[in-house]
Amino acid sequence: MKDIKDKNPLQLEILVQGPGEAEKDLIIAGFFEYEENEPELIGGAKQLNDGLQGKVMHIRRTAKRFVGQLGETYLFRSPANTIPGKNVMLVGLGPLKDFNVETAKAFGTAAFLRANMTNFTEVCLAPEIKDAGVNPYDGHAVTIALIEGIMLGYQKRLANNEKITIKKFFLLAGKANEENARNGLRDGLRHFYHTKY
Repeated sequence: MKDIKDKNPLQLEILVQGPGEAEKDLIIAGFFEYEENEPELIGGAKQLNDGLQGKVMHIRRTAKRFVGQLGETYLFRSPANTIPGKNVMLVGLGPLKDFNVETAKAFGTAAFLRANMTNFTEVCLAPEIKDAGVNPYDGHAVTIALIEGIMLGYQKRLANNEKITIKKFFLLAGKANEENARNGLRDGLRHFYHTKY
């Protein structure tokens, strides 16, 4: 097999920042299906919502414009004087109780396909899966599934002769999860190409 760098056409990288810190064209954040009386946001999801002055939870709880069904998306421009990221896309993870690595893969594919339609060139993905209370899967396993999903979306676009607008795709990771995320990126690319070719 070629060097793994030759198998990274999207220049997938790990960026150790939260979704409320990254200064990129588009911040993508995953959210599980909304339930009444769900736990308060923590981690990166809280950072994003707070940085957007409560806009995420307003969209979910009050306006009810984004439920969080698997693959559902909602795109909006960041209000002035909020987070550094210019635009935000919420992507549904489906019901929390149904989450598994196949869900993570489907999430990665949906995030890539929808982001590629926006014409933004630098995109960040903040899974926020562990912060939502998913414990059976570590960051390494989730990252592998996300990478495979992203690459499936990429190949789907190539197969249809469609333009790839994304030039760099970052996976956001907290400092505590950095090593798992970096290893997951490496192993996700290797696993994807091993199983596809």
